[in-house]
Amino acid sequence: MNRFHAALLDEAIGRFEKSLWKGDILLAGLFRERHIGKRDRAILRDLFFTYIRRRYLVDQLMSEGIPRPEAVHQAQETKPGATTPELYHSFPPLYRDAALKRYGDGAEAMLAWLDGRAPTTIRINRRRTGRDELQRLLAAEGILSVPTPRSPHGLIVTEGEAQLTRSSLYEKGLYELQDESSQLAVGLVPESAKTLLDLCAGGGGKSLALAALRPALKITASDIRTHRFPEIEKRAARAGTPVTTVAPDKLAGTKFDAVLVDAPCSGSGVLRRNPEDRWRIGEKELAALNRAQEECLSTALRHLAPGGVIVYLTCSYLSAENEENIAKYTAAHHDIIADGPGMVTSPGGSADLMFGMVLRQR
Repeated sequence: MNRFHAALLDEAIGRFEKSLWKGDILLAGLFRERHIGKRDRAILRDLFFTYIRRRYLVDQLMSEGIPRPEAVHQAQETKPGATTPELYHSFPPLYRDAALKRYGDGAEAMLAWLDGRAPTTIRINRRRTGRDELQRLLAAEGILSVPTPRSPHGLIVTEGEAQLTRSSLYEKGLYELQDESSQLAVGLVPESAKTLLDLCAGGGGKSLALAALRPALKITASDIRTHRFPEIEKRAARAGTPVTTVAPDKLAGTKFDAVLVDAPCSGSGVLRRNPEDRWRIGEKELAALNRAQEECLSTALRHLAPGGVIVYLTCSYLSAENEENIAKYTAAHHDIIADGPGMVTSPGGSADLMFGMVLRQR
C-alpha cells in the first residue's frame, strides 16, 4: 500500500470512530474534500470496508506491532480459512450470540453470508408494467436482471446497476429500488383492509409497494421525520400511486383498518448493506430501540379501528426485537394477540433478513 492510500485510510477510519455517519456518506465527503479520483476511491472503499468487516483481525495484527493501514491490507489479503471465523467475520458478541441462538450449527454460515454484499433489487410498478416487459426494456438499456425467487414483483439486477436511477424507465415510474424481503412483507397486510396507516414510513417504500398492488387501499404515510415527506410525494407522483402524508401530531383521533409499524431497529438483518452498523449498536442502544418499538406499538394501537390489525416489521434477526418483543407486548396488552406464523426470511438467499408479525384485536 502506498503512503497516499495509507494516510487517507487512516483518516477515514479516524472519522468513522468519532462520528455516526454511514460509511458510504463518510467516504463520499472525504473523497470530495480531497478530490480523489475514481480508481483511488474504489481502492480506498474496499480497504475501509475490509476494516469494518474484519476489525477483530485488524486489531490482532495491530497488537503484533503492524501499523493500522498495513494491518488492514493484510486482512484484505487473508483467505477465509487462514484465520478463525470470529476474526475473519468480525461481529460483536451481541450479533454473534444472537446468530448462535437462532441458527445453531448454521450460525457461522449465516454470519459469513451476512458479511457479504447484498444484490441490487428493484420492485416492478404493476400499475405501469409487468415483470417480463420491464426486464426486456431494461436489457435494451444494458441493465440485465433475473427474477427474484420469492417475490413475483421483483428483479435482481446483475449488470448495469449504476444506470438504474438514471434510466428513463425509472423516471417514468416503472420501478423502484426495494429489497425482496420488503416486497414480501407488505403481503402481511390483509386484503380486507380499506385504510392503512404507515406509521414509520421513512422514504415511503412500503406505502408505495402497497399502493401499486392495492389501488383500493387508502394509504396514509406518517413519520416523525416530516422532512422526508417531499421524497414520498415525489416518488408517489412518479409511480402514479396516491399516498397521503400526515405529520404525527395531525393524526389525533384517526382510526385505520391496518397500521403498519416498520419499527426502528438494529438493522442486524441488513448488515450486508450497512456493515458498519454492527459497531454502532450495542446493548445500550438495543435497550433504547426496544423502548421505541414499544412506543410505536402503543401509538399504532391508539390508531387502530375495531377489528383492525397491526403489522409489525423489523429488518432484524435479534429475538429481543422480534419474538421476545411481541411476547412482552401481548402479555401487557390482553386485548391484542399475535395472529398466525408471520414472516421470517432466511439467510443464504438474495433477500435481507426481516421479521413480520400480524397483531389482531381480540
